[in-house]
Amino acid sequence: MNQYKYPIRYFCGPGLTRYTKQFIDRAIKFFLKNLAVENPILGKTGIDEVLLDFNCGLRLQIPEGNWHVRITEGSSGVVCFDKDVSGVTLISLEKFYVEWEITIWKDGTPIFYHQFDPTNQKIHFLFGSNALGDNIALLPYIEQFRNRFNCEASIEITETFHDIIRNYYPRLRLTRELPEDCYACFYFACWIGVPICADNNGRSMPLNLLGRSILPIAGLSRPSKTIFKPTKPRTIEGKYVCIGVQASYTPKCWLNSDGWDQV
Repeated sequence: MNQYKYPIRYFCGPGLTRYTKQFIDRAIKFFLKNLAVENPILGKTGIDEVLLDFNCGLRLQIPEGNWHVRITEGSSGVVCFDKDVSGVTLISLEKFYVEWEITIWKDGTPIFYHQFDPTNQKIHFLFGSNALGDNIALLPYIEQFRNRFNCEASIEITETFHDIIRNYYPRLRLTRELPEDCYACFYFACWIGVPICADNNGRSMPLNLLGRSILPIAGLSRPSKTIFKPTKPRTIEGKYVCIGVQASYTPKCWLNSDGWDQV
């Protein structure tokens, strides 16, 4: 069921224009079914019925009337949308970090401008997977993001990781839902397919660099490695190796019918 007051119109930056409409449509359906948080647009702009937030990518509600909207990528200056609109909900295909710039005209007069800026804002991070390796590799990027922008970071993740977060990232607030006054939400997962949750396909980079693809922020380097310490006494003497014979997603698997037997 459509939660929006006006029909949805998707737009995207140049990175997604190389994909076919059918491919994009499948990615949107998968995203909405598995990751998207169902919540209305709440961000007020000071203009009646014009609402803006970044909780499912950029979301902008424009009421009926003589409106014109221009949306650009602030870092590159590339224009992603520049049209006359009326009675529409504009949503970006990109759900990862983009320095969006939005300018709105009414009856030919510019009346609103906003540049995406998470500084001192409430930012939510939603993990779409229970995968151990993915989540362990992604968590340091959230802590680095919080430090960079001095934001109030909340995180929604399976309880399996709650103790790890409490021990190593105590300033990340654990929650079970999107905060009502949240400024932006980012979806953390090893995205394989159309890069709408990250600006690169998850198979095109090492796992420990995936967070940089979700939060591609100028000036941010790879975060320092977290040193995890045992929380229980050791039960195995000497050196040992752990082998995980399954994965959270088929393309991650070693598709060899007798490979593990050979090992």
